[in-house]
Amino acid sequence: MPFSNIARPASLLVAALFLVSGLAACGGTGESAGSGGGGVDKASLLAKFKTEKDAEGVPDKALNCLVDVMLKHGDQAGLQDYIDGKVKVDDIKGLGPSNKKSEEEGFKCVS
Repeated sequence: MPFSNIARPASLLVAALFLVSGLAACGGTGESAGSGGGGVDKASLLAKFKTEKDAEGVPDKALNCLVDVMLKHGDQAGLQDYIDGKVKVDDIKGLGPSNKKSEEEGFKCVS
């Protein structure tokens, strides 16, 4: 698969979504985020994230990494609202160009 087939959707995800070269580089592999075990379910977030048009053609390893970054940096209430379809991924606090760390980690996921 040519790199451009992966790079374009992945760069759109990083730029438009936030974000956030393997899972270890993304800082965590827990199944849920947040302290106390009351965090967002990783499987649910990944399933929702895969429905994004720009996620088509992006390898599962990169998507998993991006979801780990979302869990690490994203506002838990915003992540749950995203899963529930109440907000778009662009609206999740803690992600995007305003958070340089999440953006750097997201780029590592797709490079």
